[in-house]
Amino acid sequence: MAQHTDKSDDQTPVADRIRQRLLAARKRYHANDSIADFIEPGELDLLQGEVADKLQDVLDALVIDTKSDHNTQDTARRVAKMLISEVFRGRYAPMPPVTEFPNIDQLNELMIVGPVTVRSACSHHPCPIIGQLWVGVMPKRSTCNLALPLLSGSPITGSRWWFWGRPSGRGFAVRDPEWPRRGPIHHEQHRRTGVFPRAFHGHRLVDLR
Repeated sequence: MAQHTDKSDDQTPVADRIRQRLLAARKRYHANDSIADFIEPGELDLLQGEVADKLQDVLDALVIDTKSDHNTQDTARRVAKMLISEVFRGRYAPMPPVTEFPNIDQLNELMIVGPVTVRSACSHHPCPIIGQLWVGVMPKRSTCNLALPLLSGSPITGSRWWFWGRPSGRGFAVRDPEWPRRGPIHHEQHRRTGVFPRAFHGHRLVDLR
């Protein structure tokens, strides 16, 4: 994680401090971007608290009596935790490491892993996106360090939350070059990498080819 020097003091909301670092670095921070490199240790808990406060304002604006309704008394905190730690986790956590193994058998055949369950959220509403994906990798004949993990599926299943755990638009996962081409399962010795996802987007089935 990168270390940053802030000009702001501790009274500045942590969301603003993170935003100032992003702006200073001229780093884009759209809904589907990872901003993990600009978050300092201990700030996620503070950010979660700030999000909970804002969500409480939303519940109040919806005219929901969270004081006497026992079902919603702690809803703001629960939703904030869910967004930071689960649904949007891929924005705030660094990419997980991937273990590499030598391609002892010099495999050069198409390897397919799937179906792998994925969960995300739409940037527009945000409603849930839940589905499955299949990933195919065609390695070179020489040395493919990711051959064995791809056969077991560990780079895909272990890192799916990092990419899909962000708000995204329809079809974003297969159009964006970050994953898998520059993501956890990419390797310069792969000739081709392809992704076929099929997901349920809110109230309809979306074929994201």
